[in-house]
Amino acid sequence: MDLERFSAKEQERIADLVRLMPRGRQSALEIGARGGYFTELLLERFSQVSALDLEKPDISIPGITPVKGDVAALRFPDESFDVVVCTEVEHTPPGQPGTGLLGDTEGGPP
Repeated sequence: MDLERFSAKEQERIADLVRLMPRGRQSALEIGARGGYFTELLLERFSQVSALDLEKPDISIPGITPVKGDVAALRFPDESFDVVVCTEVEHTPPGQPGTGLLGDTEGGPP
């Protein structure tokens, strides 16, 4: 993916996030995928990426499965993904369902 359309600061942020992604895993779930620009980058590390957002993302790229859904009501069986990525979600107000939800995942905050 061409990152030239983004500011230098955004390019650096994206590069930092990609460097944090583990290698040698098969599947990832991106929560808050929106238009899929970060989702595409995940394909560099994972063979299958599910792109979740409140509205089904308009993404037609092999290896990416767009999914309409809510992080507070995920409908995936346990251990469906090797990695869960959530970098852009701002829609869950404090005290509402979903707040702190990712803290229950392995490696999340206590």
